[in-house]
Amino acid sequence: MSKNWFWKIISDISTLWWCFWSNIRFCKSIRKNIGIKNKFKNIKTVEDVLAVVFKLYPKFIYTKDGIDKLFDAITPPPQNYQYFINKSVKDDCDGFHSLVYHILYNNNINCCLLTANAINSGHCILLFKLNNLWYINDYNKIYGGNESIEKTILDYNKIYQNVYKSKSVNFNALVKYNYDKGKFYKCSIKKIENF
Repeated sequence: MSKNWFWKIISDISTLWWCFWSNIRFCKSIRKNIGIKNKFKNIKTVEDVLAVVFKLYPKFIYTKDGIDKLFDAITPPPQNYQYFINKSVKDDCDGFHSLVYHILYNNNINCCLLTANAINSGHCILLFKLNNLWYINDYNKIYGGNESIEKTILDYNKIYQNVYKSKSVNFNALVKYNYDKGKFYKCSIKKIENF
């Protein structure tokens, strides 16, 4: 969701580049679905999602993307899950939410990465639909519970501004992961709703 045509163009270009670069950067990573352990299956409620997030979070070590990732690239969900199984996930916000994406995807929950971008900051979180309501997972918190994606995002943008002490959000972008092709791609709200 963009506030005007200028930010829509910036959003489109930056999101297309982010997906393109991430797909190239991680072309030799695990990109196909590797499933999940039984302890992460049978998610039915928001409380179940929170329980999973609390299992994942202790093995997440926030690490800024370096020059090897041109300071911003998304690790594929199955690769971050494998890192989690092996030891720990050393990544930034998109990496943690890519890990959660893998768990929710393998529970047949419609989800996508969501960005919140302001003049002085940017963040990647996870948008998901559960029991016909839309939510946002931001690390170990879940916000929302709305019938529309738009309201969920608008409400979160206000939360983001307060929690992260940012200026107002100029644009949001949605990114899906295609497990068959092993690639990230920019997506629209309409496509997410009909997924």
